[in-house]
Amino acid sequence: SIDIEPGRCLITVLMRKGLTLCLVNVHIPPQWPIKHKIALMKKLRSALPDAEHGLTVMLGDCNINFEGDAVLVDAQGRMSKHKASATFMNGFVDTFPFAVELMQDMPTHKSGDVYTRLDRCFVIIITSFLVDSRPQCATCWSFNHRFGGSSDHLPLHVSLGVTNGERAQSIPKWI
Repeated sequence: SIDIEPGRCLITVLMRKGLTLCLVNVHIPPQWPIKHKIALMKKLRSALPDAEHGLTVMLGDCNINFEGDAVLVDAQGRMSKHKASATFMNGFVDTFPFAVELMQDMPTHKSGDVYTRLDRCFVIIITSFLVDSRPQCATCWSFNHRFGGSSDHLPLHVSLGVTNGERAQSIPKWI
């Protein structure tokens, strides 16, 4: 394991017969200055292999709310207004140009009556390999589940793997 930022970013590296798998657990506090967030992403990027040299799966509370994200409304019918900075979003994309988000559209964070999708999963791998692996991402449960009240965030479940060895016949919606 590599502790990039204690308590905020941890990489677990698994290696076997030429395959490198990096699992990244990240929590980017919303109160951090943009400069600090981008510096963390650059530090993380320098510790990860390129797509052709390994698979990286980055999961966690990224506190990124991209333009166009669907959010649920509160009890009064108001839309969630997350104050994510375009500067940080652009910095993230510049730092990880080959990262692909495994999109799931359920909210992962609840604050009062407002639900947002702050927890994300990004994968860095050659795109054709990713398509063939038939990736899936979903929340493990909903806020209505008996575990839903245990945190203000919901965990994500991610699966990658070819089930029958056949190539994907269509381009998934997340590309």
